[in-house]
Parts: sequence; structure tokens; C-alpha cells
Amino acid sequence: MKAFLECVPCILNQVIKILQKKVKNQKKRDKIMQAVLARLSKVSPSSMTPPDLTYVAHQALKEVLGDIDYYKEEKKESNREALKLLPKLPDSLHDALLLAIAGNIIDYGPEHEFDIKQTLKDILHKKLSKKHITALQEKLKQAKNLLYICDNAGEIVFDRLLIEYLKKNYNLNITVAVKSRPVLNDALLSDAKIAGMDKVAAVIESGSVTAGTNLESTDKNFRKIYDRADIIIAKGQGNFETLPHNQKTFFLLMIKCRHLALATGLKYGEVVLWKKS
Repeated sequence: MKAFLECVPCILNQVIKILQKKVKNQKKRDKIMQAVLARLSKVSPSSMTPPDLTYVAHQALKEVLGDIDYYKEEKKESNREALKLLPKLPDSLHDALLLAIAGNIIDYGPEHEFDIKQTLKDILHKKLSKKHITALQEKLKQAKNLLYICDNAGEIVFDRLLIEYLKKNYNLNITVAVKSRPVLNDALLSDAKIAGMDKVAAVIESGSVTAGTNLESTDKNFRKIYDRADIIIAKGQGNFETLPHNQKTFFLLMIKCRHLALATGLKYGEVVLWKKS
């Protein structure tokens, strides 16, 4: 999915939040912002996915600040909070999917506020598409190898519940993929271990250097597992925007961008299980 022009101010707001957190000197902030704007001026947003466009901006940050984890403390807190709120294993696939999607509310992007505790209270009153639930159930019955691509720290705790449900109810070899290096608040191997994901599934690093999963930047091991998978479950908007929409890939996300909602015909705030028809 290609970026919208409206992605540019969103990315710049994200950069501003990082500069406010990490850079105290105003002149240095100005210099970094000039570098970000210079990089963005050389690319065409409509020719790139939103995560790839974000990567362009963040390369300017990286040159000055280094390859640091901008949201390290926030991710720790998200993991702690999620573990405290973790409910018991659900009784149905529908509820397991909803709880996994509930975790997708955890996002430190611009103009996004969240209350994970309230979201968990509300989420089980939501309904996912019966058509896509049925398609997923049929695929799970037939599949041998499942690849689960995670999104954010904190969220990965609720992903573990879904993985536990799938292991209990289906005969699957499950591999869970996380990021290899810090990208916004995306889950890393350390987050997977805190969440206990390594106790319930094989966990690998994807190699992707952008939010979502840019297959061109993933490593050979990930691509091998991706190609071998009979079914793929991908979490979050970044994966929805970057991964191919095909017959074996199911996306789980909450619609947190009004422009994505308009482009897809989905509703802002809607919880979604999505598969290409």
C-alpha cells in the first residue's frame, strides 16, 4: 500500500516527538529537522509504503543520534502493564483474536492516545467478520506451518495468548517473528522473552529495518520460513501496508489512521481480521 501525502506531516510529528525526548538543544533539533526535510524532499511519497517513507526520515535521525531505541522505556512499561492485565486463555478463536487485536492499541505514534485497560474491557463486545473467521478456521485445520509476524512491544504479550490458543487447538508448527533492531516501538527478541513468547513458540528475527515487514530487507532465514508457511498471521497497520495481500495471509489490526480507513472502506477505530478475497 502506497503512502498518502498526509503521511508526511504524521511522520514529521513523530520525528518532533523523538527530538523533544532525546535532544535538548534547540539548534541541534533544527539541524536534524532540516536533514529530515531534505531527505523527504528527494522522494515521492506516493511511490513508497508509509513505513518505507518513515525509514527515510529516520535515517537522518540515525546519522546524528545513532541506532538507539527511542522508545526503550515506553516499551518496558508497555510490557509490564500488559503482563499485569493479561487475562486467562480464552475459550474461542474469536475471543483469542480480539484479545490479540486489543494489544494493537499500544502505539506511540503522533496524535494517538490509548488506554489498554479500558480497551480490554471493551474488546470482547466487538465482532470480527464471520467470513474471514471461517476462512481462517479452515486454513488452520489444513495448515502445518504458521508464521506469526508481531507488531509492538506490550502487544506481544496478548499475541502470546493467541499463540497458546492455536497450539492447544490446532496441530501447527508455529514460528513467531520480531524485529532485529529498534524500529519505533516494535517488538524485539528481548520483548518476546519478557512476554514469554519463547516458551510457547520458536521466535526468530525478521531482519526488516522498517516498521511492518519489507520483504526485500528481511534475512534469508525469515524468507525461507515465510515462503514455507501455509498460513501467515500479521499484526498491525505497518504489516498491512507492507506485506503482500494474498490467500495465505491474514491481517489482525485496529484501524488507527483515518486515511487508511478512507482508502480501505473500513471504519476508524474498527477491529479487523482481514484476508484478500
